[in-house]
Amino acid sequence: MKKLLLFAPLLATTASALTIANPVVNQRQLNTSGLKIFSLLDAANEHSGNLAFSPYSATTAMQMVIYGTDIEEQKSKTFNELKIFMPPYFIPQPPKIDGVSVVNAAFSHNTFTPLPKFTNALDKFFQAHFQILDFTQPEPARATINAWVAEQTNDKIQNLLPPNSLTADSRLVLVNALYFNDDWLTQFPAHNTRPRAFNSASGAVREIPFMHNTARFNHAERDNVQILQLPYKNGCVMTLLLPRGNDLAPAFALLNQNLGNDLQPARVSVALPKFTLNWQGSLKAALQHLGIREAFTRNADFSRITRDEKLFITDVFQAVFIAVDERGTEAAAATGVGFAVTSIDLNQPIEFTADRPFLFTLATPDNTLLFTGVVREP
Repeated sequence: MKKLLLFAPLLATTASALTIANPVVNQRQLNTSGLKIFSLLDAANEHSGNLAFSPYSATTAMQMVIYGTDIEEQKSKTFNELKIFMPPYFIPQPPKIDGVSVVNAAFSHNTFTPLPKFTNALDKFFQAHFQILDFTQPEPARATINAWVAEQTNDKIQNLLPPNSLTADSRLVLVNALYFNDDWLTQFPAHNTRPRAFNSASGAVREIPFMHNTARFNHAERDNVQILQLPYKNGCVMTLLLPRGNDLAPAFALLNQNLGNDLQPARVSVALPKFTLNWQGSLKAALQHLGIREAFTRNADFSRITRDEKLFITDVFQAVFIAVDERGTEAAAATGVGFAVTSIDLNQPIEFTADRPFLFTLATPDNTLLFTGVVREP
C-alpha cells in the first residue's frame, strides 16, 4: 500500500440507511470532539502562547472521511474508531448565516477514480467542488489546492498544505474551508480605543490597544471565571472566559458546559484588547490520542472510496486566522486530512477587563462551534 489520500480543512452508509438523530445531541457531540482536540493542541504546546482552532472545520473534514469507510455492517475498525469521535449518521448542514461561508472540495489524482457512492455522498451532503490534479507533480498540485483555499478564505489562509505534504503517491485531498466576517451588534467606538497594560502568560507586561465599551451584554461568573457574550449582527456570539487569576484551567473546564442558565443581561464595562491570531499545524497526534489510530495505518479501511487501491490517512492539517477589532471579527479556517494511498441596571456597571490571558469561542445561534482560541500574548 503506497497510495495517499490527503484531506485539508482554514466534516457511510447508503443514503437509505441514514438515520436522523437528534441534531442538538449530534451538534453537542461534534462540539465536544472539537474542544477535546483544542485542549490537546494546547497541551502539546505546553500551555504557552496563543492558539486558534476551528472545531467546525475539523469535524466537517472528518465527517467527509467517515463516508469513505465501510460502515454498512459496522464491522470496520476504522469506522468504529471514527464513530466514537463523531455521530456517523449525522448529515452536516452548513450554517446559512450572513457573513459565514462554508465550502468543501475534493482534489483527486488524474489516474484515480473514486467509487460513485463516495463521490455522490460528497456531492449530496457536502456540495463538494471536484477537481482533477496530477499528483506526480506534488508541488504544483499543492500550490493549486492552497490557492483554492486562499480564494475561499479571502486570502487569510494561504498555505494550508505545507511543503512535502503531497507526494507522487497522493491520490485524494479533501478540503473544508470556513470564512467568517461580521460586525458586532454593539460596536466598540474607535475613539475609545487606547493603550493599557496586558499581563501576558510569560510574565511580561506591555502596552497594547484596548477597545472599550459599556452596554448591556449577557454576563455571568462561575468558578471564579467571568463569562461575557458579545453578539454579532448575524446572530453569532463570541463568548469570552476570563479567570479572576492567571490560571486558565478553570476557564478550560467551563468550555463545554452549558452556561445558559448562568448568563443574565447586565450593564458591563468591557475592556478588550484588539488581537489577531494565526495558527497552523497538524491534528494527527490529537486525533490519534482520541482513539483514531487505524485510519493512519496501512490497515485502514477506506473501501467505500475505492476498492482498487488501499488508502490510509497521512496527516490532517489545519490553518486558522482570527482578527478582532472595534468593528467585529474576521476569521477563516481550513482543515485537511491526508490518505496515503434580565437583570436590573446598576449604577456602576460590571467591570470586564481582559488584561490577562483569556479563552474565547465563536458559535452560531444554534451553538455550532466555529472557532475557539486562547489569548496569552496579544
